[in-house]
Amino acid sequence: MTEKSTDDHILVEKALKEEFHTESQEELEKSIKEDSKLTKKDARNIGIAVLIIIGVFVLLLGNLDTKDTDSSNKLVKSVNELHMENLDGKLSGDRGYMYNGYSFVKYDGLWWTILKVFGKGIQVPLHFGPQEVADIPISGSLTDAFNNGEEVHIGIDPKVTNKYYTLSISELSFNVASGVQRLPVGSCTEEDEACIGRPIISCENNPENKPIIELILGGEPKVTLDGACVKIQGSEYDLVKAVDRFLLRWYTIMP
Repeated sequence: MTEKSTDDHILVEKALKEEFHTESQEELEKSIKEDSKLTKKDARNIGIAVLIIIGVFVLLLGNLDTKDTDSSNKLVKSVNELHMENLDGKLSGDRGYMYNGYSFVKYDGLWWTILKVFGKGIQVPLHFGPQEVADIPISGSLTDAFNNGEEVHIGIDPKVTNKYYTLSISELSFNVASGVQRLPVGSCTEEDEACIGRPIISCENNPENKPIIELILGGEPKVTLDGACVKIQGSEYDLVKAVDRFLLRWYTIMP
């Protein structure tokens, strides 16, 4: 990370910490799901999508550590209790199951699992668990270039006006920041008046071979890996499913 990006990150983190202390825990718990309620008018502005990407840091700083001892943190307490019941085999299959050694539990409409990040257990939310995305194909392979650096570009098509597309951006960006511990950079796949000041980069237009994940709305859900590029596509909720399929692969939970 350059000195400038480090300074910017510190300033953003400081501002978001101040904002976090003014919000209620209930608002934070709901924010990851609110994206699906955005109107078409909201979604057409790439600035909304960029704000969502930046906004994931509020969630990231929302103390989702499994060792949180604050009794007022209802989210962590409730999800941890469900994990304990799941490990004891006390949950029905629609509320929890084990997959490849990981506990998945459903809480407030999302599937939660625990990742070990730098020796700390982090609660990670997804809209879909492994059982729901197992049939989505992943093809190709990634080079070391995809894992280089702290930043990962999230390639956004500024012409798309779709709430599922916006939800997919949020789902992907939160998990890149929280679970993978890298910095999602909101980028446009082509020039547009809404993209002023944003990087213009796509899988086809990537001369510096930067890590990029490009979302494509439409067609059958699938994930294509190609060097430093990941293309994720699907229609409506299938796009969100394809995002979660890739994330579960990235987390090494699924092959």
